[in-house]
Amino acid sequence: MAVSLKAKKVLKELEERHKKNFDYIVKKYYPLYEVILSKKGKLDVSIDIKNNGEINLLVGSNPVLPTDRPLEFYKKQFEDFVKNPGLLAMSTLPSKVDGYDGVLHFETTKKFSQLPIYSKIDRNSIVLDMKTMPLVIVFGVGLGYHLQWLVEKFDVYHIIVVDIDFELIKPSLYTINWKKILDSITSKKGSISFIIETENPLDGIMALVNKIKQLHPAFGTYAFVYEHYENDFINLAKDYLKDRYSEVIQGFGFFDDEIWAVEHTYGNIKNKIPVYYGNYKVGPDTMPAFIVASGPSLDETIDLVKEHKDKAVIFSCGTALKRLMKEGIVPDFHVEIERTKDTYDKLMYQYDEEYFKNLFLTAASNVYPDTFLLTGKSAMFLKGGDSGMLFFENVKNIERLEPVNPTVTNGATMLALSMGFRELYFFGTDFGFVDPKKHHASKTVYEDKDFFAYKEEFENYFEVKGNFRETVYTEPIYDYSRIVLESQLSVFKNAGLKAFNLSDGAYINGTTPLKKEDFKLETPKYTKQEVLEFLYKNFRTDYLEIINPEESLKKYVEESKKTADQLIELHQKLYQVKDKPTLIQTLTEINHYIINLPLQQHTLFRGSLWHFHTYIYNTTFRIVNNEDFLTFIKDATDIVLEFLEKSKKTLDKIYSVC
Repeated sequence: MAVSLKAKKVLKELEERHKKNFDYIVKKYYPLYEVILSKKGKLDVSIDIKNNGEINLLVGSNPVLPTDRPLEFYKKQFEDFVKNPGLLAMSTLPSKVDGYDGVLHFETTKKFSQLPIYSKIDRNSIVLDMKTMPLVIVFGVGLGYHLQWLVEKFDVYHIIVVDIDFELIKPSLYTINWKKILDSITSKKGSISFIIETENPLDGIMALVNKIKQLHPAFGTYAFVYEHYENDFINLAKDYLKDRYSEVIQGFGFFDDEIWAVEHTYGNIKNKIPVYYGNYKVGPDTMPAFIVASGPSLDETIDLVKEHKDKAVIFSCGTALKRLMKEGIVPDFHVEIERTKDTYDKLMYQYDEEYFKNLFLTAASNVYPDTFLLTGKSAMFLKGGDSGMLFFENVKNIERLEPVNPTVTNGATMLALSMGFRELYFFGTDFGFVDPKKHHASKTVYEDKDFFAYKEEFENYFEVKGNFRETVYTEPIYDYSRIVLESQLSVFKNAGLKAFNLSDGAYINGTTPLKKEDFKLETPKYTKQEVLEFLYKNFRTDYLEIINPEESLKKYVEESKKTADQLIELHQKLYQVKDKPTLIQTLTEINHYIINLPLQQHTLFRGSLWHFHTYIYNTTFRIVNNEDFLTFIKDATDIVLEFLEKSKKTLDKIYSVC
């Protein structure tokens, strides 16, 4: 079929535009070329030019848009977005907290909650501002027209583009003016980023979440979502942001948490607690590991743990301990991860001197020091990314375990994987419940109404896919822990990992559901005692001859106080904020500094400041008039600056505590 003059003209225009875009990107925005344009994708993508001049995108021989007039489709889709924009919005406003006297983070949160603005605004209502778009998450590029129209019609500051293949980005160089897009974004001190699906979709989603954090985590609580097209990965990412981003906010941590980590790690060093080095690892077929948690379904499988206790190394998770104690089972490694004194108090609540003499406690290095003194054996593992790691900066031959949060199941699994176990069986790791009032196994501390952490029923629960049934209930922290566990397991999927889930709870991707009646365990080639004696070589106190905790602590305090001073100077710029655009720019600038801090200072300050920034950002989208906006910004800035001044005094007090 002959090519029309119209088609030839369009082809020439496309080629000229591609050359201009390509040359400009290479010259002015080389990182964009490096991370996207230079990469080779898997799809065969091309542009099809019809004789009428209309162009469409082809993947193989199939048009992406099944229409003869793709441009009209793009225009209609954009018009629909303008009329009814997709919005990722959540309420992350400060709430009054009681019972945390002396905890700087919560005292500051309380001051936020008492600001006059919260008696004026509707906490559940957003004042939609279509003119200013702090963040637009664009799912799908296609021919890219919508990207150009977005920056032409709105004040867009940050764009994150999510797609499934590098080749699907490149055709837009033929069709739109990338110079206009990039210049518009950078003139506002904004950014454009790309997230491309990886082999593991969860990794792609986490990359998206981390990109939002780099811009500013607050921006994820009020962001526009442009859906150009759908596929499994894009739908998964979209649903995760809508349903789970609140869990990202909850996982920030806070200033006092990191101070406790420093104090507790220092105390554990002074008590000469052995450290898990991680250089002695069992072979993949040595012996299986049992991960035993206190989910409700443990009632149905505890007999398997008891029957086969000599054929596997048992890792007990937190409150599963009392049930194991009742059954006469002594775990080989009892794992704890929480740094607060609650960990000690929970163990004391179920303390039995004879039983505890036989326990080997392996807990995170930031766990409350007296906890390690309760058991016959104890050791700490280094928690990667934790503030307490400041004491071990010069000790490179100790393995850092990460992630080990948000629940102790993550910590126990990470320890087992680190030790080399590649055949894992999960008992009572329900990450949910069939009955909201039955959220833990019987004969655990949670069955006792006098237990200080007793909870009759979770309030905020929802349905997820079940392991043995269609759906079960879960709650945000359990679900986040499951997602983290799936990521942990995915790292080892190419290392011969076999993971079996015997829990009647949430389905765990990366595990094989295994009914109790189908469970079989062969006699391992080594005795349990032989395996344990080998693993015990990992726990040593060699580090005491290398580190200088007093010197490390002094350096940490001095550097952190300098950081606080710099943060004070940066936050004073908030007084100059006059509207949402300048607020977005200022928060972006401050977060750029936070993100690029040395690890110890970044970990110390990020959590609380991200919470406070989120309060500020989220509140401004509920304020109607400019006078209230300016008053709130001033009041909020006063509170943040007071927090930073007090943080320096808290740092000085570490010396007296340690």
